[in-house]
Amino acid sequence: MSNQKYIVLGSTLFIISIILDLNLVPYSYVINFIGTGFALYGVINWLRVKENRIRFKEITKPKANFLEMIQSTFDFRWEKISIYWTICAVGAMLIVHLGSLMMSSSGAYESAVVEIKNDSIIKNRTGGIVGFTYMVTGNFTTHGYSKLNIGVLGKSNSFFVDAEVFGENGDYETDKLTIVEDNNR
Repeated sequence: MSNQKYIVLGSTLFIISIILDLNLVPYSYVINFIGTGFALYGVINWLRVKENRIRFKEITKPKANFLEMIQSTFDFRWEKISIYWTICAVGAMLIVHLGSLMMSSSGAYESAVVEIKNDSIIKNRTGGIVGFTYMVTGNFTTHGYSKLNIGVLGKSNSFFVDAEVFGENGDYETDKLTIVEDNNR
């Protein structure tokens, strides 16, 4: 299989995994990692070819003046578009993984997960918590309030929970958990 096919296959699997994760499908992160692996493998092998490295450097090097930059921006040769598409796709994958790792390793997330696991209403509605979605959305800060949106995967029912967490000096407390009734986002 050619390197471009690996990149396209990996990007497609990545997009499918994001859709599955947002629809609360368990273990969608496995597809996410497989897709990222295929894409990175394709990119690394593509960059091993000397001509590809030269083309990549030529396309991404800074331009001498504004006119050159504009001409370069509107140059729609396929080889240039495919390189930009690859940079954007693989960059997006890495950003999603980095964001997920940062969110899931934060004190605010850990506090919210402990509260969700201990909440009797959530336990009853899910029929027992199986896990959580890979991607956590929301915002968090080192000090002050954080609002996280965490997908809770249950045995009989899955849904999103909004968690408001207060954190100060590394200590986090979950103030409020709200079950999101509308999963159609």
